[in-house]
Amino acid sequence: MAGFCGIINGINNSNNLDHALDSMIYSQKQIIGEYFNDSLVKISEVKLNFSKNKPIKNDDYVIFINGNCYNLSDIKNQFYFESQDFEHLILDAYKENKLDSVLNKADGIFQIFIYDRKNKKINLISDRRGVWFIYYYLKNDKFIFGSEVKNILMFKDIDLTIDSDAFQFFMDIGYLPGDNTWFKNIKLIRPSTILEYDIDKKQLSQRYYWTYSEIKQQDISFEDAVDKLAELLPKSVIKRYDQADTITVPLSGGLDSRMILASLDKFNINTNYNVCTMGEKGAIDIKIAKQLTKKIKQKHTVFPLDKDDLLVTRIDNIWENDGLYSIKHMHGQNNAELMNSNITALYSGGVGGEVYGNVYRPKSEEDYGKIPNINMYKHIYLRNVEKMNIDMEYYNIPHFHPFMIDNTLRKFTFVSLQKTHSYFFVNVPFIDNDLLDFIFSIPDVYRKDYKLYLSALKKAFPDFYNEIPYHSGGYRPKEKKEKPKLSLIQKIKNKLGINPTNYFFDYDKYVRNNRNQKRIKEILDTPNKFLLNEKNNFYINYYKENYEKIRYNTDKILKLITVKLYFDKVNEVIK
Repeated sequence: MAGFCGIINGINNSNNLDHALDSMIYSQKQIIGEYFNDSLVKISEVKLNFSKNKPIKNDDYVIFINGNCYNLSDIKNQFYFESQDFEHLILDAYKENKLDSVLNKADGIFQIFIYDRKNKKINLISDRRGVWFIYYYLKNDKFIFGSEVKNILMFKDIDLTIDSDAFQFFMDIGYLPGDNTWFKNIKLIRPSTILEYDIDKKQLSQRYYWTYSEIKQQDISFEDAVDKLAELLPKSVIKRYDQADTITVPLSGGLDSRMILASLDKFNINTNYNVCTMGEKGAIDIKIAKQLTKKIKQKHTVFPLDKDDLLVTRIDNIWENDGLYSIKHMHGQNNAELMNSNITALYSGGVGGEVYGNVYRPKSEEDYGKIPNINMYKHIYLRNVEKMNIDMEYYNIPHFHPFMIDNTLRKFTFVSLQKTHSYFFVNVPFIDNDLLDFIFSIPDVYRKDYKLYLSALKKAFPDFYNEIPYHSGGYRPKEKKEKPKLSLIQKIKNKLGINPTNYFFDYDKYVRNNRNQKRIKEILDTPNKFLLNEKNNFYINYYKENYEKIRYNTDKILKLITVKLYFDKVNEVIK
């Protein structure tokens, strides 16, 4: 992905920075950017060849930024800065001791590095939702940071002790929430955070520049909430639109990505973008997407998944995603290589239904409108909830979903976007500051059963939601009541179990295939020194004693194979 990597000089293998940078190049659109090196700090970056971000390097400060701030002009006017770009805005804010205040207002996806050369301090900064990841390692006076876990793995003589709790997290819920990674000494910077490292004192501190408690609650009727959300949804898209970009919209048959398409149409943006859909032949997503693109008269590309062999096509994806989510959810990650090379921006419908449609809910109706505590999430995180190491003070707001955004959605949905940053800049309109500030200022109960979300979508885009079917949650396009007559060929296909799935990819069928079962068993039986460690008991707890119980459990077996393949690669890299 695009990102930076750096070290405190004096680490005896500082030349490994080059290997760390090479490790996150996945596409021909990426280049290694400028280096900075003095007696204390060494840093460089991998960037997209069309990136507008340019480092600042002078005698007093060094600043590297990846990403965009969408309300740059508003911030400049509010603070009376004349900064020419995002980098200089951050520099001006830092020099004027207004960094926290400026970041508090910033709406965008970004990661920031600031090196104060005079005071010998490094600042690493995440965006409000923590979408663009920064990992760090600090032990025995070694401070290493990078945009991917594998950046840190490229350095020798670091402590790669496995976090044994991570296996329980992953096998139960499919990802590692909070700031957790597979390794005890490698952590992910939290959202809305400034992480400061004092080079002389060798001390690390962190602070939030924004918290959810800043969102003021309001008394508003359901009807007025619908009107406001209908107004904010298209604005969240157009705020991110740059006419210099050539964009792509991955379109499904659901509600979320359709909103992006409808917003572009609403603002008469009908050039410089492409629409694509992935799925097996005959999938509902493809059928609905074709109707939508026909309506707006745009070209529609289909990326078929019919011949996707998980154990061949997705092995590299596991390593590229730092092993942080299951191979089961990596459908379509290789499609970026097939897209038009001129595309510079991708618009993702990520977290739309999960947040605005209220997919994740409190277990009890009584928990709506309460300040959350960690126990509210036991029904989602199961036995892992006590080990999540979450700062609940950050979520001091009477809403259930902020916690879910920063854990489930950040560590699942947003992890899946990391590799995409190697090809395009990714825009996610549904995490727009104004949108989320509004949705978390009104009663959660309005969102129950998609009521607010659907009402606002239909009000803002009636032609896109009233006339063309969609699927969301348990909703599916209406089917005829009478049974369709099947041809002899179709009857044979049904009998043999080779019917196309209605959604993306038939994982159950793949896992139950005898040939694939044999391949999975062979992979799992190959020794790995990380997983054989008696302290983490991975093989005993999750494989040796349970394999026969889970061998046909699609979700569990694909998590298991993901872990094994990831650590096989780790073992190979660190030799």
